[in-house]
Amino acid sequence: MYLSNNYPVPSERMGLLWALSGVRELVIVEFGPEGTTRYLLESLKEFGNAAQASFYTTTMDEDVVVFGNYDRLNQVLMEIDQRLHPEVIVVLDSSVAAVIGVDLDGICHEIKPHIDAKLITIKGGGLKNDWTVGIETALRLLGQIAIKNRPKKNRFNIIGCCADEYNHLAEAAEIEDMMAKCFAMELNCNLSGNTSVASCRNIGQAVVNLVLRQEGLALAQDLQQRFEIPYVDGRPYGLAGTRAWLQKIERVIDQKADYAAVHQAVTALKIAKEQVIQKNSGKTIVLCGHEDSVRGLAEFFKDELNLEVYFLKSSWCSRSTELSVISQSAYEKLRSHQDVLVLADGLQIRDLPSADRIQVAHPKIAGFTEDQPGLMGFRGAAYLLNKLTNKLIKS
Repeated sequence: MYLSNNYPVPSERMGLLWALSGVRELVIVEFGPEGTTRYLLESLKEFGNAAQASFYTTTMDEDVVVFGNYDRLNQVLMEIDQRLHPEVIVVLDSSVAAVIGVDLDGICHEIKPHIDAKLITIKGGGLKNDWTVGIETALRLLGQIAIKNRPKKNRFNIIGCCADEYNHLAEAAEIEDMMAKCFAMELNCNLSGNTSVASCRNIGQAVVNLVLRQEGLALAQDLQQRFEIPYVDGRPYGLAGTRAWLQKIERVIDQKADYAAVHQAVTALKIAKEQVIQKNSGKTIVLCGHEDSVRGLAEFFKDELNLEVYFLKSSWCSRSTELSVISQSAYEKLRSHQDVLVLADGLQIRDLPSADRIQVAHPKIAGFTEDQPGLMGFRGAAYLLNKLTNKLIKS
């Protein structure tokens, strides 16, 4: 028997729906029981997010499961098309529909002539892979909405800002602020933290794509081929990490960043960074969460601040074998012998003092989670350094 402790690794279906949930004007119809759709909406509430897309379920009974009567799906699609007039309807099967072998493509092919909306079908029920595959699928699906021959504008796309990541909108806001200051560039489309079907149509107008997670690389490569949009991957953590990230953008768009606009922030960061390095007396960092954020934060703490870093296994880490993780018992021993700052999910840090914790992954714990800024960019680095400085003073 396969046993899971605490939160199991999310399924492909959940990643798919989490990524699509941030797209206004998008209609999503799930061919399945109402419980699965309710679970999705409840999970978004636990993340502290409300669904921007419109979710519908056909519900299921014995006529569907036993006798294969699919009239209900046709009726739901026709009613939505007539009442809401959406531009795009995403139709996906639930795990139940996948198990009984529903021919979703065939059903939608028959009804397409009778409705005006563009139908996009997704099959499989999310049974084979983890949620990261669903994230990648959803992002590439949104790329299909983009229209060719739109004029280029001095704008950028964010790829990989999704609801499965803690504080994702605050992170996107920091990137938007930096791009405005350093390149006088506006946000074109945020895939898929806060966007719309109308914005997705205009994806091709951007001059650069900023890819925040590995699951967004496939879409970035698609858009580079279709619209000749270059991309920069990686996350701007810390002072050196953020400057290196900005320099990569400079190279791909052939434009110098306006560092004068962030000079004051950078100067303050240099002072705070030196204070942390000088006062370091064996401080230890423990990281647990999404691999892209964990790797970026580890580079900041290890390479810039010369701090010792350990990793804990997390259900939010699909490639955890690439990180040298320590066991829970080793972590407890580490905490008992060293001064530790833990950056992890709400469950892992809920019993720690405020000075010893920073939340970087879901779930949120009711009555516990504190408001905090994004951790990327210069402001994120300032927050992390301030946390370390206060910890050094108190310890």
